[in-house]
Amino acid sequence: MINIDVTLLIQMVNFLVFLFIMNIVLYRPVRRMIAKRDELVLTQKNEIEQANREAQQALQEFEQSLKNARIVGRQKVEEYKEQARAREKEILQQAYQEAAEQVARIREEIRREKERALVELRSQIEAFSLEVVQKILGRQV
Repeated sequence: MINIDVTLLIQMVNFLVFLFIMNIVLYRPVRRMIAKRDELVLTQKNEIEQANREAQQALQEFEQSLKNARIVGRQKVEEYKEQARAREKEILQQAYQEAAEQVARIREEIRREKERALVELRSQIEAFSLEVVQKILGRQV
């Protein structure tokens, strides 16, 4: 049986002293380390969340700048195409003008050749007609 006497009281005091010493030596440092670890985990978790938010924001900024760059690129391409069209128009107009000038020169040259040929033919016609008349008449005219 259990006897309630002084040893029970001594055992209780002994237990309380042991509990007090264990609290000072073991439990408090362990609880402090656990609290520090929890604080460190919470801090790292917050830092990770902040880094994720910053990475997400940087990704969105990158996508936006990429989108803007594409828009600017398309605008530049359209601008260069428009410049090329204008240059093409100028070149074609210049080519048409040169062709028209060349056609005009050739027509003028043909007209002069025609006039020379007509003058030459008229002189030959006179000579041939004189010969024909002389042959028909049989005498000199």
